[in-house]
Amino acid sequence: MKPYKLLIVEDDEAACFGYSRYLTNLGYACKCIATLQAAKEIVTAEDFDGILLDLSLPDGNTIDWIETACARNTKSTAIIIITGSGDISIAVKAMKFGADNFLTKPVTWKNSRFRSVKTWRWRRCASAIPSTSA
Repeated sequence: MKPYKLLIVEDDEAACFGYSRYLTNLGYACKCIATLQAAKEIVTAEDFDGILLDLSLPDGNTIDWIETACARNTKSTAIIIITGSGDISIAVKAMKFGADNFLTKPVTWKNSRFRSVKTWRWRRCASAIPSTSA
């Protein structure tokens, strides 16, 4: 099986490098971008197994885009929000819009790794199951 293809949308260059390096060492293929506009463009051109999405970017708040990204990628893409805000109401809104997980910065991978990997694997397996119509 090909490695999971992940899009990391994070404007903090050091954080993006750290996430990418850590996940690449786990066998993921990562692509980093820093703006909401770039995220919108790349998901129309490429498919990803997972998107790590910073909630607040220089060119906008990504919460309203989550629903669009989920609709575009259907059930094959897991979206995990990464934010400096631990606001429960924002987490609930993100989940209602289609996010699969919500991690607060600083991300501690030891605690987050299992949940994130489990989410990506579940999504990939679920997308391989043919849908049946009633």
